[in-house]
Amino acid sequence: MADFPYPGKFTFVDVEIPNLNNDCICAISMIVIDEGTEVLRATELINPQTFFSANNIKIHHIHRKDVLDSRTLQQFWADYGQYFEEPYIIGAHNAMSDISVINKDLARFHTEIHATHYIDTMDIMDQFYYRGNQGKGDLKLCNIAEHLEIELDHHNPQSDVNACYEIVKYMYNHFEMDLEPFIKNIKKTKFRPKKHTAIPSSRQMKIFLNYARKQINRKSPAADISCLKAKKQGDLAYQDGDYEGVIFNYELAAAKNWQSASIYLRLAEIYDSLNMTFDANRILEKGIRNLKKTNRGWRILKSMENNLNRKRRLGSKQQPKSDKQKEVPHKKNTNAIRLR
Repeated sequence: MADFPYPGKFTFVDVEIPNLNNDCICAISMIVIDEGTEVLRATELINPQTFFSANNIKIHHIHRKDVLDSRTLQQFWADYGQYFEEPYIIGAHNAMSDISVINKDLARFHTEIHATHYIDTMDIMDQFYYRGNQGKGDLKLCNIAEHLEIELDHHNPQSDVNACYEIVKYMYNHFEMDLEPFIKNIKKTKFRPKKHTAIPSSRQMKIFLNYARKQINRKSPAADISCLKAKKQGDLAYQDGDYEGVIFNYELAAAKNWQSASIYLRLAEIYDSLNMTFDANRILEKGIRNLKKTNRGWRILKSMENNLNRKRRLGSKQQPKSDKQKEVPHKKNTNAIRLR
């Protein structure tokens, strides 16, 4: 008996993304069908060579440290890109979102998905199953899986892609659905690849910092470590260029009143490089308070605080020399730490 009830070649895919930029992936899972027979399943973590945002981590629980030894999408594509060529039809839930982010990531490597058609299980559920009469949330993959009694570990890409695959089979087995009306043309992804950078935006890091401080204040399992261990983990993150690791662990050590200047200096340096001026001053002031208790090292923090304040005052006093000249914004210090 055939695994899949429809003729043709299909590649079902699901991806997870590392940050709010929505232009690269950190995990991919695929199921390949050839004339009714399942011929391949593959799932991999992908190294996007960039930072991870707190909101994304909360969704899929994949951290940057988990992918450091994984392949890039370019390396993955060398083995599996053939299944995203003609005549394969791409299948996914909210399919153009997955196709778009894959194409944005591939643009860094000067290639793209060359398949021209897709099917979308969200579209199938909307137009065929509910016929436009769905309630709020009915088109979410997790709710569809629960309604159709399909097993799902949501945001595990291996489970998500299997759910998409099972939805299409369900529609044939229960309703003999004609798939042809749901095969759509892939729209060209309009995207100009940016010069690759591992430097996150201040907005993204502020979101992560808020997440980290909540974890610390709530004494989550990740924050239930000694001050010394937090400092050591922060040092390793600093060496690896892991912004999230540095911020989380050094903020944790600071909250536990670490008694040397190094973490406060490094953290203030990072916050300053990201134009997070308030947090640079905040961590220096906290370090000064902590170190004054032992009268060790606080003066070097005070000196850095004075330098930051002086630089900020000078910047605020600068005025354009003419109507044609505009004030140059503060330039980020991109040499603070670099992701590999």
